[in-house]
Amino acid sequence: MRKFNRLGLAVGLAFALAGCGASPEQLFDAARADFAKHEFTRARVTLGQVLQDQPANAPALDLLVRTHLELADADSALAGLDRLAALGKSPSDGAVLRGEAELLRGNFDTALAMVARESSAAALRVRALARVA
Repeated sequence: MRKFNRLGLAVGLAFALAGCGASPEQLFDAARADFAKHEFTRARVTLGQVLQDQPANAPALDLLVRTHLELADADSALAGLDRLAALGKSPSDGAVLRGEAELLRGNFDTALAMVARESSAAALRVRALARVA
């Protein structure tokens, strides 16, 4: 009986995490919490649910881009950055994010070009990694 209760709890928790009945705002909060806990795969799935209901949700797209970079999915990150640009909501560190994605793709010269005008520590990191590679 005890195993059944644990199984029931696990199934119930899985449904809750899957967003059954949860609002996009609740799902976004859960995705942010997952990202903070480095649960990037779970955050990506949850953000996909948010964006299915709200395709123009710029904060969710921004977090999805960062999640894709953490998962080393450069192509998806760049696609997300393009979607943000089309919405007129490019993040302030968009050039650095594009540079990170180009590093992942092995396009070191392009990564350098992306951050050429940036002076943040993150931009310096991209430059250093591009030059070392």
